[in-house]
Amino acid sequence: MTPLRFSIVLTAIALAAGIAIFALPFWANYSQTAIFGATLLSYVSTMAVFFISYSTLNKSFRQFMYAVLGAMMGKMFAGIISVLVVAVMYKEVKKEYVFAYFFSYFLFTAIEVYGLMRNLRQISGK
Repeated sequence: MTPLRFSIVLTAIALAAGIAIFALPFWANYSQTAIFGATLLSYVSTMAVFFISYSTLNKSFRQFMYAVLGAMMGKMFAGIISVLVVAVMYKEVKKEYVFAYFFSYFLFTAIEVYGLMRNLRQISGK
């Protein structure tokens, strides 16, 4: 999956989630700002990890693996730190933030891994 196609797919899914958050009446009782912030952080970190990983795709396998593992670990630590900060400082919205962050984290990570694996399949077939 090319970076442009990945960006389009991930942005479309993030926009669909954003529209669902603000348009559906179910979410009216929850902090939409916390949910939006969690989804945005997950979106930005996923884009960064994909581009870091994609940039090393044609280099050595070891360099690619270090880039993928390091970037994903950085993404995970950024998420954990943000969840801890929200849980300590903004206790009234911690449930919404934690649920929204981890839901979007796993969804976006699955799309990211799928995109990277498609590229690896194309390279290994050459």
